[in-house]
Amino acid sequence: MGALGDLGWYCTYNILWAFNFELPTSVWGRATFDPESGSIIDCTAELFFSKNRSANFNCSFINVSRQTTELVSTKEWIRVDGYVLPQENEPYLWQRDSYEPRAKYTVTDGLGIAKVIQLEACDQVKNLFKQFASDCASENITSARKWGENSINVTKVLQSIFESVNEDGRTVFLTGMATPKDVIMVSQ
Repeated sequence: MGALGDLGWYCTYNILWAFNFELPTSVWGRATFDPESGSIIDCTAELFFSKNRSANFNCSFINVSRQTTELVSTKEWIRVDGYVLPQENEPYLWQRDSYEPRAKYTVTDGLGIAKVIQLEACDQVKNLFKQFASDCASENITSARKWGENSINVTKVLQSIFESVNEDGRTVFLTGMATPKDVIMVSQ
C-alpha cells in the first residue's frame, strides 16, 4: 500500500474522526506507483458519506512534507497544520535550537475572520499512550474496544481505496462497521 497504508492511515483516521467514525458509503482513489517496487508513492482519494457529505485527501512520499487538515462546514472552517507530527513543536524528529511546545489551529468564520487557537503544551505521543493505557485498564471495556473498532474501520476504508486504485479509480461501496464482537479483548 505504500503511502496509502502509511500516511493515508492518518488522513483516513482524521476524516472518520471528523465524521464521528461513520463509515463512508463509497470511496474512490487514484495513485502513482513506484516503477521499481510497485508501491504507492502518491495517492488521492475521496470518501462519500450519507447526507451528501464528502471528504478527500492526498498523501505522498514525493511531495514536500505537509500535514494539513481542513474541516469545512457551512458556517466555518478549521485548519490544523502538522496534525501528525507538528514541525513547529516536535522535538523528536525536527531538532531545533528552540521549538513551540503548544500546538495551534485556526478557525475562520463565514466572514473570513480567522482566530488562532493555541493549546496547552503537551507531548502528544505520551498522551496517546497514557489514554490508551487508561482505557485498557478501565472497568468500562467499551472505551478500550473503541480503539480496536476505529482501527478496523480505518483499515476497511483503506482497503476499499486500495481496491479502487487497483481498478483504475472505480467507485467502491462499503458495508458494515466494526462492532464490539469484531474486537477481541485479552485480559490477564
